[in-house]
Amino acid sequence: MKFLATSTTATTTTTTTTTTTTTTTTTTTTTTTTTTTTTTTTTTTTACDICTTNYSWNRTGIIVADTSSNPISDPRCVYFQGSDTIYLCGHQVGYIEKWVVNAASRTVVTSNTVDHTDYVSFDKYGTMYSNNHASDFVQSFVSNSLSGTIIAGSGSSISGTLNHPTGTAVNENLTLYIADRDNDRRKYSIKMLLHKIVFYMK
Repeated sequence: MKFLATSTTATTTTTTTTTTTTTTTTTTTTTTTTTTTTTTTTTTTTACDICTTNYSWNRTGIIVADTSSNPISDPRCVYFQGSDTIYLCGHQVGYIEKWVVNAASRTVVTSNTVDHTDYVSFDKYGTMYSNNHASDFVQSFVSNSLSGTIIAGSGSSISGTLNHPTGTAVNENLTLYIADRDNDRRKYSIKMLLHKIVFYMK
């Protein structure tokens, strides 16, 4: 009988568990963003060449004066006041008329003393000025008045005469310009009431 010796080796495995604790610190950062918006306005001015620009208008016109139903003798001037009023002067009609857009007829705005009129003009107060080249004077008509006052030329209180005045113009400073076609004077000025009258010759 044999006896066998058995050697038993015991292996002990030691498992070491390491626990790692991670502490996370969260930092909140608030960022304020300021946005500045700059608006740049660019104005572009484009020159308009009237020789090359194609203009158009309403070709259906409105007859305000003709040779039959609503005549005006030898019309010489058309003056636009604002956007809806037209003044008409006839060369030998003797008075000046006004027509308002959409009105049924024209209205006479002067007495029958405005013969041979070529032009009318207005100052900033609404006073109207007209010439009479046949009688060599210039008249003024206060707004809404049919009667005129001769302010220059024959019959006026101002020294000097006019010779065939053909036009008037007045500026913001109440300076009245008179185109005196056949006179030899070049220029002179005088004061009368509120108006300074400057005569410009041919």
